[in-house]
Amino acid sequence: MDSTVTFQEVAVLWLKHIKSTVAPSTYLEYHRVTEVHILPALGNYTPSAVDSALLEKFMSDLSGAPSDPGRHPSPTTVKHIFTILRQILHFAAAEGFMPEVNTRAPRFRTPPSAGRCFQSSDIPVLTAFAEKGGIREYGILLCLDMGLRIGELCALQWADVDLENGILHVRKTVKRVENEQPGAQRCLMVIGEPKTRTSYRDIPIPDEIWARLRTFRSEAGSDACYVLNGRSDRFVLPRSYEHSFATWLEKCGIPAINVHSLRHSFATRCLQYGCGLKPLSEMLGHSSVSTTLNLYIHSNMDEKRDAINTLTGKKNGIRRKTYRKK
Repeated sequence: MDSTVTFQEVAVLWLKHIKSTVAPSTYLEYHRVTEVHILPALGNYTPSAVDSALLEKFMSDLSGAPSDPGRHPSPTTVKHIFTILRQILHFAAAEGFMPEVNTRAPRFRTPPSAGRCFQSSDIPVLTAFAEKGGIREYGILLCLDMGLRIGELCALQWADVDLENGILHVRKTVKRVENEQPGAQRCLMVIGEPKTRTSYRDIPIPDEIWARLRTFRSEAGSDACYVLNGRSDRFVLPRSYEHSFATWLEKCGIPAINVHSLRHSFATRCLQYGCGLKPLSEMLGHSSVSTTLNLYIHSNMDEKRDAINTLTGKKNGIRRKTYRKK
């Protein structure tokens, strides 16, 4: 083992090693986490000094005290950092820089996420706003009623919209890549392949959306034009669309929530209205139905109240009235 090598140098070697094996956006995320979270604490140590005791202290400091969560990463982020750190450690051991270290994943529960779906009362308000606007505002409904990701929406061209057969083809997305030009900005946003193999998919266009898209298509240029802006030379950046979306929510009087929550709401409402898990999973571009269940299906308080009333009503042989606040 080379005692002059630092853990930072080993981490740099690991990044070079995995660069060609992962997606550009994944590499940028690994690079960011390594630079921001791991190397400031461990970079100056020699690999042999990074033992179980040091790692446990690092993870403890990273997690912070429960009474002061605002100054530390969330439990989900801590687990993400730990996963990347463990990959670096395995690489270092395999390359002979250090012995294999027994590492234990952080053992704390991630608090359940909240506010990931729109309230049922917000849906008609948001729909009405989108229907009164132009194609940029109408993009809201392509996420809310068809489950598109924001990157897929921004990459959508009219060539992907088959109005004759009523099918929307998802074949690409906007993603971050590393800029190889020296002296230029580090990251670029480009059109690339979808998130996963199953993200390539065909989604049936609802009748109402199909009719409106026909109108927008008649006003657009060639099939090469991007749907959201009608231009073929540039696309709308996801960050720009998120900013516009925040402004629209404010106009509608709806609490702030990100664009991706439209996709959450689509999945949840589909299940509520009887859509099967398999077709829903395919429309979302998931690799399995378990992903759909774990990430996107949210029950609301009305559903829970109906279930409880149905259960207790059947047990007691009565039919309870729906609860109403006075």
